[in-house]
Amino acid sequence: MCSWLYLYPYLSGELNYFVTGLGVGMKGRKLFPDGLILLSIPYDLLPMLIRNLQDMDWVLSLYTLTEEEKEGYFQKVIDGLKREYQNK
Repeated sequence: MCSWLYLYPYLSGELNYFVTGLGVGMKGRKLFPDGLILLSIPYDLLPMLIRNLQDMDWVLSLYTLTEEEKEGYFQKVIDGLKREYQNK
């Protein structure tokens, strides 16, 4: 797991992640709690990542909605899921 987590971004130039508790080695050694997400980011992507973190909104849009607006939003999501399920 460790080599895959760190070498893949170096060789591919792409971000990589791993959820702890899924690999035998780390779980056996009890290095991390289950469900922790480990990210490995190629060095040349760090400036873009930092810019994006500075530009993004830190308050989720659902936290700015009234209770009535949340109800409408969730109903739209449920209706969409029902339509998607019925089309399968």
